[in-house]
Amino acid sequence: MNLKMCTFVFALQLIPSALLAAEVTITFPPSKSTLAGGDQTFVIGKVSPPATQFEINGVQVTPYRTGSFLTMMPVTPGKNTLRIKAGSREREHIFYLPKAATLPFQPRIEPLFPARPSGVQTGQSFSVRCKAPANSAISAQVGERVLVLKPEANDPTLYSAELNFSSALKDLPVTFFSATLPDAPAGTLSALAGPVAYTVTGKLFETQARPATGANAVHLPPDFNLLSTGYAGSSHTVWLENAPYYVDQRYLKQIKTPAALTKAQPLPDLGKGFGPHPPKNKSPRETLIVLDAGHGGSDPGAIGPSGLTEKKINLIQVRAIEKILKAAGYQVLLTRVDDTYIGLYDRVRMAYNKRADAFISIHYNSCASTSNPQERRHISTYVWNEIGKTLGRAVHSELEKISPARSIGVQKGNLAVCRNPAVPSILIELDFITAPEGEELIQSTAFQQSAAEAILKGLRAWSGQ
Repeated sequence: MNLKMCTFVFALQLIPSALLAAEVTITFPPSKSTLAGGDQTFVIGKVSPPATQFEINGVQVTPYRTGSFLTMMPVTPGKNTLRIKAGSREREHIFYLPKAATLPFQPRIEPLFPARPSGVQTGQSFSVRCKAPANSAISAQVGERVLVLKPEANDPTLYSAELNFSSALKDLPVTFFSATLPDAPAGTLSALAGPVAYTVTGKLFETQARPATGANAVHLPPDFNLLSTGYAGSSHTVWLENAPYYVDQRYLKQIKTPAALTKAQPLPDLGKGFGPHPPKNKSPRETLIVLDAGHGGSDPGAIGPSGLTEKKINLIQVRAIEKILKAAGYQVLLTRVDDTYIGLYDRVRMAYNKRADAFISIHYNSCASTSNPQERRHISTYVWNEIGKTLGRAVHSELEKISPARSIGVQKGNLAVCRNPAVPSILIELDFITAPEGEELIQSTAFQQSAAEAILKGLRAWSGQ
């Protein structure tokens, strides 16, 4: 047998054993986990050796050059089984979807107010409300009183009736009823003799007053006093500048009503002592940038096909940004320096208490399991208010230049770490960690350096430094 033939025979002997040794690891969906639902899911993982082609449920999967792979698979309610075949090796990977509800639809009354124990002011009119099928005759019993509800003009399934109390009462039972529908017990109603005063006991940024409109929530500092005119469950109606807001009872303590406290209570000024934004009156050595590596500790964040955790790569990227900014003369503070979980509002308070000039949170994205991460892959920057938007636009415009992923620009997001009224704050999604191409790119030191340099350029453009 000549040398060429020996080599060929040797290769034939190696191929089956290489396939036999192939290892396929499924990262998502996790084994025995339960997904939210949908008719498909992405499946990501890693195969070794990297070039090994294999099958999942009879569908051939070609891995990315790193060995990471992504494929979309149909799913059904209940138990789902992925049958993985690599060469002569086969195994199963099981996960679940919630089973579809089989209960027949039954027309019913749904209490809207009071759905929970609630309190209202004496002498002030309010509405008891419920949802029910159109053209129903709906009534409500409130204590010993019976009210006939009428459908709203713009929604025939929404029923209401006006009511007021002339004297203080406590815990009146409320039940909605109809001759053709089952009774619907609701929350109790109490009539309050007058407004109640509260002081804020929660930490700064932890306590929020939510407006009745779609405007941004207002942060309330500790020991800030508020006038309340009612409650629904644990949510109290308080007044700021003659407008109603809602605050969770957990962060309030009842006090005697200060004489000067009224519904016109001004909004707290949390920006006092800060600014200007951007800090055009400062040099880099006078400018403090807080860098936040998202997630950490018990919160891994998103996980890539190979098992790379977002919390790990976030910190690596933040360290690269820190090095670049310090070399440019900036002061830099990290919210975490190791694999530790820091509370979201603790991160915000850190920037606020240090009177930081900017806050930048680094993340890597994923998507719903029913979407394809390769198709959804993009970069984005999230902001909450105008001072954040100015910073976000300057930084994102530089990141767009160095990223191969498409950009969806600067987006408004009600994200905890961005809700800082005094420090311009942004959250950057630098790529999709669940896409094999994204997972490979974000581990590249060249990309990490480029991203750090882009953020420096954005900061300089923003601040004029």
